[in-house]
Amino acid sequence: MLPPNGRIKAALTGVVGGKPSVFEGAPAFFPPGVIAEVALRLSLDEPAQAPRRLAEPSKVAPPSIVLSAWRRVVSSSLKIAVPESQTRVHSFWLDARITSVEHRSTAIRAFFGPRCRSVETVALVPLSRRTTPAPAPAFHRRDRASHDRYSAAMSDRPESAESSPPPQETRQAVPALLRRVSAELERWLTEPLPAGLYLVATPIGNLGDITLRALAVLSRADLVCCEDTRHSRTLLSHFGIDRSLRAYHEHNADSERPRLLSELARGRMIALISDAGTPLISDPGFKLVRDCLAAGHPVTAVPGPSSAIAAVSVSGLPTDRFHFAGFLPSREGQRRSRLSELAAIDATLVVFEAPNRLAVALADVAAILGADRDVAVARELTKRFEQVRRGTAAELAAWAEAEPARGEIVILVGPPSRREATDEDVEAALRALQPGASLKDAAKSVAASLGISRSRAYDIALRLKDVT
Repeated sequence: MLPPNGRIKAALTGVVGGKPSVFEGAPAFFPPGVIAEVALRLSLDEPAQAPRRLAEPSKVAPPSIVLSAWRRVVSSSLKIAVPESQTRVHSFWLDARITSVEHRSTAIRAFFGPRCRSVETVALVPLSRRTTPAPAPAFHRRDRASHDRYSAAMSDRPESAESSPPPQETRQAVPALLRRVSAELERWLTEPLPAGLYLVATPIGNLGDITLRALAVLSRADLVCCEDTRHSRTLLSHFGIDRSLRAYHEHNADSERPRLLSELARGRMIALISDAGTPLISDPGFKLVRDCLAAGHPVTAVPGPSSAIAAVSVSGLPTDRFHFAGFLPSREGQRRSRLSELAAIDATLVVFEAPNRLAVALADVAAILGADRDVAVARELTKRFEQVRRGTAAELAAWAEAEPARGEIVILVGPPSRREATDEDVEAALRALQPGASLKDAAKSVAASLGISRSRAYDIALRLKDVT
């Protein structure tokens, strides 16, 4: 906002009122940032002069100061807080007074020059039919740092993808597309929304993956329950949504659940989100949904991103049948036993794993499910450093050991082959089991995983015991 000093405000009034240029006759005590802000405000008030007005700030102020002034102008016009980490032009809507597409595009290009890589992606649709976005909450210093890390980690695409302007046909289609998207979002914002619990999926990395319906529900909910309020606040603030947040996670679920049921009984609209992806998928919420249904409260899914489904679709493994098994146990013995239970499932296996346990988990997959089993590892899906590695279990185990992975990990294992297991396969599977397991349990587990009879597995287990 403009500085509160009365002498400066009086001088600014004169400048805005009739000077041909902001800088002609401007008092010498004006800071460069203030002069830049006045020029930018005049560019919004006088569309015909916008190219000239927007070119003037660079005469007296460095780019960093001009960008800060631009953020102040835009945020005051929209009544929302513009995060400093978001300096790309297409993140903002300009004031509705510049209704001409040509004026807007020319003005922005004149000011930003080569820094404006995507002029045509600015929202050029007049905002006369739009409601004013809700003010975003002020950022605490720690939340600001969290927001900057969040914006960097969940960047919508690599910088290299923005280096060239869109083709001519794309530029011509943008205004019509924005009008349709705006109308659709407005429809969802005015659609009747009954009371109940809404399970809203949020992006797993790319903020552009959020749905219009999710934005509408989150902006109208009486309460948004989330795992981490600081993390979710940055997401909502990115879209200008200001709603009451309440933590709901495995450590407080038992105490919070009765309170939420009581609020639902009073006719409240509650949205449940996770840190990323679809709620309840390896996240808390099952008991809340179960109790809501038992109490007769409506439960509605607002579907969207899911790392498990995204990983299956790009894995290159069979997708007609897949089995999601959540996170593998962290302890080696329990992890191997769990893999032995999953071995006989005739479908693609989908599991989550922490990056620091990826190498040992893949080694166990190779030992229990077979070294030649087809495997894919998907990490950082939809984010800047997205990667999908494919190969046999043995190959990927060696890769993970040599190159420690980072980020969110999804492991996918192809269905078992149809060949008959040899005695050597049975012996290897038996040796891989926990040493303390009984012969009966070991034979049962191996028989199920390899698709052989229990008697055969038991006979081989006895033979191994006699040898050792």
